[in-house]
Amino acid sequence: MIISLLLAIVISVFSVGAGLILLRRFSDWRFGFLAGLCLFASTWVLMTQVSWLLHGTDGLSLTLSGFENAFPTVVLSLMALSAVFFLERIIRGRAKAEQDLKLAQVSLDRASIPAFWFTSEGRVRYVNEGACAHMGDRRQELLSMTIHDLAPFYSPADWTRDWLSLKEQGSTNLELHFNKKDGQLFPADVTAIYVGSSEDEELACMFVRDISERKHAEADLRVAKATAESANRAKGEFLSTMSHELRTPLNAIIGFSEMIEMEMFGPLGSERYSSCISDVLYSARHLLGIINGVLDLSKAEAGGLTLHEEEVHLPEIFSQCFRLFKEKALHQGVTLSVDCPATSPTLQADPRILRQIVINLLSNAIKFTSRGGTIEVSSWVDEQGACTVSVVDSGCGIAKQDLDKVLDPFVQAENAMTRRHEGTGLGLPLVKEYMDLHGGTLDLESTLGVGTTVTIRFPPERLIQPFEDHDVRSTA
Repeated sequence: MIISLLLAIVISVFSVGAGLILLRRFSDWRFGFLAGLCLFASTWVLMTQVSWLLHGTDGLSLTLSGFENAFPTVVLSLMALSAVFFLERIIRGRAKAEQDLKLAQVSLDRASIPAFWFTSEGRVRYVNEGACAHMGDRRQELLSMTIHDLAPFYSPADWTRDWLSLKEQGSTNLELHFNKKDGQLFPADVTAIYVGSSEDEELACMFVRDISERKHAEADLRVAKATAESANRAKGEFLSTMSHELRTPLNAIIGFSEMIEMEMFGPLGSERYSSCISDVLYSARHLLGIINGVLDLSKAEAGGLTLHEEEVHLPEIFSQCFRLFKEKALHQGVTLSVDCPATSPTLQADPRILRQIVINLLSNAIKFTSRGGTIEVSSWVDEQGACTVSVVDSGCGIAKQDLDKVLDPFVQAENAMTRRHEGTGLGLPLVKEYMDLHGGTLDLESTLGVGTTVTIRFPPERLIQPFEDHDVRSTA
């Protein structure tokens, strides 16, 4: 009897204590209720047993004796204790779930990637801080919008179609254009996940990644690919042109050499052979010029072309080049004039390359100027102290869309199959490379059917004589 009572007391006290401790920890009224119920039952049964021991049976007695008198208290206390621990596990699990949910919410709120929750009607249900920062709007402003406000090109029909697909598949990827508060549109890769129903609403979560940089990179790659393909086509056309340009002087050299070797006009002492020899010499020099141009351009592009600088008097260069082209201009019926006074400045430059610059410019001008046209070459020191040379012709001109093209190596304004003039198309690109080596510039202006003006400028530091010693000519 005593042992049963002690056991009942221990279990009751433990149940009550456990209930009170958990009540204080979790602040849940159910622990307090169980602890109070257990305390009430234990007190009632124990008082009944104590009354039976002191006075015998009375109206409050359960008419039980021995262990049976303490049995109700033991059973009730054990039931209360089981309920306490069962409830503790439930509440602990719920508390952990709430903590995990809170951590997830904090992580989502503070994530840098924009996140939106949308209802099935397309209304914004939730936005995180990343969305507010990226869109440039406050949270309340975004919560009042719809998917069509955020993505103006996303039609309601497209939303309905994608929502049905999202419900069926559970997730999907979209590419949309979102509109920031300042009106700037940006392309976005959207990952949409169907969440399900909540408070009689169907919800979907969308993570929005700005892919502007990726789109720019893709555009740059497309441009680079197009440029590479254009360069390959240009090189193909260049090789086609070169085969013709090289074959023509080679055929002349071989043909005239065979005529001389076979003495077709009689013994070698005949005067008619001198004409053949002149043609052979002209063709050989023409061929050498083509090869030198190709080699110079290859060296310049590879960074292997170096300058051998010395003091160069510009009028001397102009005089040498004028003599080279005087007869050709007369034969073609083109008026060639040079305006380079003896007082023109002395330059620190590579004389061979400077001579080649003038030759290329004159050759181009004569080639594209018809009979009766004019070519004017002049030099002066401009207002910035740069030595400036211009070649102005009244030739066929260049179309506006071809101005940049003709400065690229291996490119000609006319198609290789339909072009009307001979040449490799390396004249202007070589001049540009030569001027870059001298730290100068090349400007090209042209009007189709009117003529072309090519202007080159050597920087002031290449003038040997002081800037003040020369007449300044305005470029206006």
